[in-house]
Amino acid sequence: MSNDVDFPAAAATDKRDVILAAATEAFARYGYRRTAMEDVADLAGVSRPLLYTRFRNKADLFAAVAQRLVDTALRDAETAWPPGAPVEDGLRAAALAKGLPLFRLLRDSPHGAELIAQAKDAAAGIQHDITARFADLIAARLAGHPDARTLAAMAAHAINGMKAGADSEAQFEREVRAFARAFAAITR
Repeated sequence: MSNDVDFPAAAATDKRDVILAAATEAFARYGYRRTAMEDVADLAGVSRPLLYTRFRNKADLFAAVAQRLVDTALRDAETAWPPGAPVEDGLRAAALAKGLPLFRLLRDSPHGAELIAQAKDAAAGIQHDITARFADLIAARLAGHPDARTLAAMAAHAINGMKAGADSEAQFEREVRAFARAFAAITR
């Protein structure tokens, strides 16, 4: 028997992952406007009708890609900053684990600016979601500090600003390193 029969939920999840990976590649390669559902179906090795059973349209697919990137970034950030790790090391590692993959994806795509603009339009709540969830992670790692929530929100917003304003990966890394050092000093 095939996996589709034995494990239908796993097969559906695997197919969704394949589609989302293909869509990420298509959007990076062609930009939002030039990517067609047919491009994604071809890259994923699925039919267009199957693609449309999973996603209503390109906007729905783009939002799912953006949410997947957010979920992956936050999972990587949490892994990079285990409980009990020093604040400076943990914040630096978590910020870079969260920010660098997306920074690289957008930097390496000739359509990075278009994708950022589309994400703001199509998935406006996602930026708020990633910032809030990253602040939750920081606050959890600062557990017991009387200003944990406030400091965590400030740090999450500051790191977003560093990523948005960085001209290079090296600049982003330098700024995160310096910020993590200063943040650790004020949270003692």
